Amino acid sequence: MHHDKEFKVETLQSNEYAALHESEQHNEQFFHADEFNRDVEIGLSSKDLYETSDDIEQNEIYPNKKKARKKHQIRHSKSSFRILKMGAITVTAMMSAAVMTFAHEHMYTWIITKTPTCLEEGLESLICEDCNEIKETRKLPKTNHKDVIWTTTQDATCLHEGKEELICTYCHERLEEKIIPLGNHITDQWTIIVKPTCTTQGQQDLICTLCNTVVESQVLNESHEEIILKGKEATCTTTGLTEGIQCAKCKQILKKQEVIKVQHKPVTIAGIDATCTQNGLTEGSQCSICGKVLKEQTIIQASHTPEIIPAVAATCQKTGLSEGSKCSVCGEVLIPQKTIIGDHSPQIIPAVAATCQKTGLSEGSKCSLCNTILKEQTVTTGDHIPQVLAGVAKTCTTPGLTEGSQCSTCGTLLVEQRTIPASHNEITIPGYEATCENEGMSDGVICADCNEVIVAQDVIQAYGHNIITIEAQMPTCVADGYTASSICDTCGTVIRAAEVIPADGSPNSNYHSWVIDESNPEAVTYICSTCGLRQ
Repeated sequence: MHHDKEFKVETLQSNEYAALHESEQHNEQFFHADEFNRDVEIGLSSKDLYETSDDIEQNEIYPNKKKARKKHQIRHSKSSFRILKMGAITVTAMMSAAVMTFAHEHMYTWIITKTPTCLEEGLESLICEDCNEIKETRKLPKTNHKDVIWTTTQDATCLHEGKEELICTYCHERLEEKIIPLGNHITDQWTIIVKPTCTTQGQQDLICTLCNTVVESQVLNESHEEIILKGKEATCTTTGLTEGIQCAKCKQILKKQEVIKVQHKPVTIAGIDATCTQNGLTEGSQCSICGKVLKEQTIIQASHTPEIIPAVAATCQKTGLSEGSKCSVCGEVLIPQKTIIGDHSPQIIPAVAATCQKTGLSEGSKCSLCNTILKEQTVTTGDHIPQVLAGVAKTCTTPGLTEGSQCSTCGTLLVEQRTIPASHNEITIPGYEATCENEGMSDGVICADCNEVIVAQDVIQAYGHNIITIEAQMPTCVADGYTASSICDTCGTVIRAAEVIPADGSPNSNYHSWVIDESNPEAVTYICSTCGLRQ
């Protein structure tokens, strides 16, 4: 689309400004003219019109346009001004006024003239890139909050929760908030609760400066102040002591002194051998340092060296000699031999067994060499040979017999059988005691063999509950009460259960124990001695 536009040019004096007015939009355009017959700088908006950077700021008249500069030459004549190097632009003037006309096609672009924010709406216009003609203007909606940050508005402590808010840094609107959980305890320094000594432990606590909670406890120990207990050198006659350690403050022995013993240095005292007639000495020892006798020498008695003189065996017909001895060195008889009369050589004479019908002989002996009777045989009588007579077991109704015996050889009765009377094999059937609610039974007796009832069991009647009453307990303002109840004193059965009467601590409750509050003499007030409620 093409338009012809007119601009009115008012000529001014040298070094002054001339204003160029756009006839349609009345936008002011400026250029500087020193003389009309000289080169001047003209600020225009189209491809052939440029803003002069020396006389006007870019954003005042043509926002969002680039600055440029173009030099044009104008020559003066009586009837017109002509701008050279301007293409199709012609300037015509009558006297001191001139009209410029040119044709162009609008090129509109949406340009934001007021940027929207989260506080207010913005504006954008449809503007011609050549002539800045505003064809349309429309509002831009408010923007969302952009530059938002979480800001702590109340720090959390161990006593109180904190608060954090989401705030727009542009408009300062609070968009969201969240609770910061209880924080950690705040501690300053360790507090000594119990001062330690060298014998007892102490304690220090790390305490919260806000709530006085003990966050951590540590055991404190104090070292002993050690002093050296001097030792003592030992000898072979006197003991010594090791070095020890003692605490100078509490006098406790930290390192015990040990007794030091030094052993003697023994040397051997040679022994003397004994002979048949002269005593000798055993080997001894003494200390080479102090001369103390460590091992006494003992006397070795003089003694012969014995040699056995063999014995000569004796018989019942010839004497013999006992064993003797003599010294193998000097030949002296040490143990003389004695004459021994010999013993018989015994030989057993077998016994003859006796029976219940014939006598026998006991065992005897004689000498096997000379037949001398050494042990006489005696007459013996024989014993019966017992044979068992089986017993007969009794029953509940028939008698029995005990076991007996007789001689199997001659039939003589040795153990007589006795009659066992008939009787029941009684066993007891245990009874059980009666209770408050259930019957009992007495003990009974029956025969284990024939099951005959010997003593019948009797029924013991239940003796009923022994009821005791538990008195009711009234409630208070802080503790529940109970209704009266009853139980059996014998078996513990609950006959009537107690019911809970709830505590009532409300101001109008009848369960308070009111007394006059003497802490405030100026006004008569009452206080519950149980829960502390005032009214």
